[in-house]
Amino acid sequence: MSAASDPRRARRGRVALTLATAAALTTGGAAGAGAPVAAATAADGAILRYTFDDLVTEGGQVPEEAVVTDSAGGHDGFVFSSGATVVPGPSGRAGDLALSLPGGASTSAAPHVIIPPGLVAADATDITLSAWLNWSGAPTCTWPYGLGADVNRYVFATTRCGANAYGAVKNGTTEIRAAAAAPAPTGTWVHVAVVVDGGTSITTYVNGVRVGSTATTLTAAAAAGTATYSGYLGKSFYPADAYWSGAIDDFLVLGTALPDADVAALGAPVYEHLAGVDAAVSLGDTSAVTADLTLPSSGANASAISWASSAPGVVATTGKVVRPAAGAPDAVVQLTPTATFGTRSVAGAPITVTVKALPQPVPLAVTATTRCVGATAYVAVQATNAAGAPATITLTTPYGGRTVADVAPGRQAYQSFNTRAGQVVAGTVTVTATATIGGTPVTSTYQVAYEGRTCP
Repeated sequence: MSAASDPRRARRGRVALTLATAAALTTGGAAGAGAPVAAATAADGAILRYTFDDLVTEGGQVPEEAVVTDSAGGHDGFVFSSGATVVPGPSGRAGDLALSLPGGASTSAAPHVIIPPGLVAADATDITLSAWLNWSGAPTCTWPYGLGADVNRYVFATTRCGANAYGAVKNGTTEIRAAAAAPAPTGTWVHVAVVVDGGTSITTYVNGVRVGSTATTLTAAAAAGTATYSGYLGKSFYPADAYWSGAIDDFLVLGTALPDADVAALGAPVYEHLAGVDAAVSLGDTSAVTADLTLPSSGANASAISWASSAPGVVATTGKVVRPAAGAPDAVVQLTPTATFGTRSVAGAPITVTVKALPQPVPLAVTATTRCVGATAYVAVQATNAAGAPATITLTTPYGGRTVADVAPGRQAYQSFNTRAGQVVAGTVTVTATATIGGTPVTSTYQVAYEGRTCP
């Protein structure tokens, strides 16, 4: 089979050409070809950007040695090994694809991306790395992205190692970390950036927010690669580390140390999209609310959701419901959700909630008396149904209870309860009535005291 008809050999050829072109550009060769790249870099500030939107698949998988296009310049990478796939990216934009890596043990040669050489100069001072990540949650102490040469020289991010997500830099014997207070979330998109401000600090950002910063004398020279690669996506430089498992999108490298506001701006359009999705909250049928509401505090994309109420005395922002009094009109309340993802907040559409007024009680006339039958004390309870509909009435005493169904209007439920003693102390009976009034089932409870009695 010829190279022209063998797509595997053709891809290998394209990768070789890409690596050669990248090397020529970084060593000053091919000046004419390099000029457009420099112009693009000057325009957007990036020295590398992998969007993964043009990744091809074969049989549902990204083929081994598939080219990963660098939309910022001439550092096209390639996928090493098979098993990677593509999934929708976080932006919601049609055609937005992300690279999904299955991960694996350190000995598995799992799929990962090799970034060609020459990306970072040996005398570089500042650098910013960022990407959208959707981590599977395991294994830990793996690298979604990293630049450098070996275990002694690198800049990388980890979604979790120990109890934290962090970015780190090393150029020699000591690794300097800028750790978050927690690991990256799992199963949802998160933007992670690492900034090396040469000779000053390394800082880690999660969803545009600074989560850790450490002083260091190290510079971006730690990110300079070798003659064969600049770094990896999904693979650590440490041979014993497992491969990272999850989806990665919009991997970006800039040759500057972005300030806080600029890091926040990197993911802002996607933050707004994800917050907007989470702000579209449904509470189901809220046309006749009679109990507390469950108001979600987070969305499917892990946005934090807060609530505003037009009448917090009726429906609180916690979902607590206070119904209007019996006889008062139903209350109509507007609940408005606001979802916050990263540095962006989006208000959702107001939700109309109608809170039903408390129903009129089932009217009963209740009496409780004591009497003696010979030497035995009895507690007699009578409840007369004063409602305009049949009621089920339950009489409850310390000496027993009775339920009488379908007590007609004007009729009574009655029972004389034997105390089986010659004396009864003062106490209380409970009478509960359930009836349908105005088409609504209503339950009312009455408590009535009775006097003590001693029988001769």
